[in-house]
Amino acid sequence: MTVAPANLDVSTEKKSVSRIASDVQNIHDYFSSGLTKSYEWRVEQLQQLKKMTIEQEDKILAALKSDLNKGTMESWSSEVGFIIGDIDHTIKHLKKWMKTRSVS
Repeated sequence: MTVAPANLDVSTEKKSVSRIASDVQNIHDYFSSGLTKSYEWRVEQLQQLKKMTIEQEDKILAALKSDLNKGTMESWSSEVGFIIGDIDHTIKHLKKWMKTRSVS
């Protein structure tokens, strides 16, 4: 399953305005293709976000300590754990939330 458009530059290096505009257009085109609408695609994105959060947990906690002077337990419970819990909750309820429903 594709996580991002193949021609999207996800590097963290500085980019020119034209490169940013190109990336935005690529993202727009990818979204417009309809590939992002499926349940499977969305779950895959959420699972990858959870995986990245867990893999980068130490860096996230260090940044919260450096920027906000948050302790490890506070950072985990109010930031990292919260994100992971929200992702799990979203995956659990996603099918229901995606169901078509009529509005009056």
